Amino acid sequence: MDKLLLTAECLNQFHRAENLVHIGVGRGTGGIHCWRNWDVNQALLIDADDAAPAWVDKELSIHSGWSYRCAIIAESDAERVFFHASNPSESGLLEPDRLTALWPNLQSIEATHRSSVRLDTLLSKLGSFPEPHWILLDCLPAATILRGAKSALAGCNVLWVRTMFGDLPEDYAGSRLSDIEAELASFPFRKVATASGTHPNIGEALFVRDWRAGLELRLKHLQVDHARLTAETEKLRSAGTAIQQAFAAQSVAERAGREEQASLAADRLAQLEQFRAENKALANGQKILEQRIESLNRAREDLAAARDNLAKLTGERELQLDALLSEKRTLVQDLDNFTQKIATLEREKTDIQESSKDQSERIGTLQRQVETLTQQTAKLAAEVTGLRQRSAVLEKEGGDLRSANEELAKGSTEHQQRAEALIAENRSLEVAQTKLMQSIATLEMEKSALASTTEENSMLSAVQARRIDNLVKEKAELSTTITRLEQQMTVLTAENANLARSAATRGKEADDYQQAIAEKNSHIERMKAEIAETQLRQQLLNEEMIRAEAQIDLIKDIWLREPGL
Repeated sequence: MDKLLLTAECLNQFHRAENLVHIGVGRGTGGIHCWRNWDVNQALLIDADDAAPAWVDKELSIHSGWSYRCAIIAESDAERVFFHASNPSESGLLEPDRLTALWPNLQSIEATHRSSVRLDTLLSKLGSFPEPHWILLDCLPAATILRGAKSALAGCNVLWVRTMFGDLPEDYAGSRLSDIEAELASFPFRKVATASGTHPNIGEALFVRDWRAGLELRLKHLQVDHARLTAETEKLRSAGTAIQQAFAAQSVAERAGREEQASLAADRLAQLEQFRAENKALANGQKILEQRIESLNRAREDLAAARDNLAKLTGERELQLDALLSEKRTLVQDLDNFTQKIATLEREKTDIQESSKDQSERIGTLQRQVETLTQQTAKLAAEVTGLRQRSAVLEKEGGDLRSANEELAKGSTEHQQRAEALIAENRSLEVAQTKLMQSIATLEMEKSALASTTEENSMLSAVQARRIDNLVKEKAELSTTITRLEQQMTVLTAENANLARSAATRGKEADDYQQAIAEKNSHIERMKAEIAETQLRQQLLNEEMIRAEAQIDLIKDIWLREPGL
């Protein structure tokens, strides 16, 4: 161990430990802590304990360039199992049960899951810490820690690690000296010293950067790169020669076709200018078409609004027309009712007139019959008077005859029969007179009844006359109403005709609007087709312009590559 410490002191003379990283500082004991007596500017102290040991706080208060970080350094940034051993110096990523063959009394107290970090990751996070010149690994397994410290090893001069010696099984992989040397095979480090500790199979190893081997390795790498670059240069040179030969072979044809290309380029330029002019004209035309389409759209909107107004007005007119037609039907029905009523009244008037005429005729007949009966009565009265007179004469003659008969006393039979006949005739005249008197009484009664009937007929005639006058007045009023209704019908008919003409006119206007809208839509569709065709032509012109510009660029490249142009 003293030899190793002396070697470290010598190495510090050649490779100053100005920037140092110490992983697994622990309790601050052991020969590896000899660097604390050196003039170290910046030191990074790393351990798994969250709280820094007391000696670390003391050192940090003295050295402003030193710092402490709590971290578990491993080969990757991941979560790992950290083992706490009965001997705190042996706590780490290596399971204590694996070390019982070396230390039988060593036991595992606790296993916790902790996040590990690579040394390169930790140094990159710190940022301000410079590239370390010395790296000290005072923990097991060192080989796994070195796998995550490739960038740190690139600038490291001295590596001091804790390791295991001898032919150990795979259970100790990562901690054996052979594993550490295998990890350092790609770096120019040389082992300069080893020393065992309290156990012969566990100790420390000191590696120093072999500058000669590094230079040889660097030279070897440079030689490989040189050979690779030489081969690539030869390939490029051969390719350049082939290209020159091909270019020389093509130059004749290119010279022959250059004038044609120049003429074609000039034609293309002229076409390009023409295309640009056409494109500009098409753009202006498209703008004009868009303005026309916009105006047509506004006109279509105005036509749609006018159509809606027309439809609304037509609906209102139809409602008014329906109302007028309904009122017309009502008036016509009322007129029919009045006409029927007038006809009924006319028939009643005719019937009354006919009845009055019949009654008048009957009255006249009865009057004539009364006059006739009166005349007959007067005649009969005259005859009765005559009969009475004759009866008186006959009675007188009968008395005379009776007197004569009495005087003659049984006159002749002829005079007696004559007397009896005269007596029977007298009795017959008395019976006829009685019947005549009865007839006269009957006639008087009929005359009274006729007089009464005449009065009733007169009253009925007056009532009928008044009713006829009322009917005449109602007829006049109905005539006036009919005249007024006919006038209203005439006005309504005229309004209906006007509405029909207006509806026809509106329908024609609507048809005209529809036709105008259809024409506008057709015109818009044609404009859209023209715009689409214009856009297609513009796209073709743009593609043609792009091809022409590409050909012009190709001609320019040919001219620039051609020697002497």
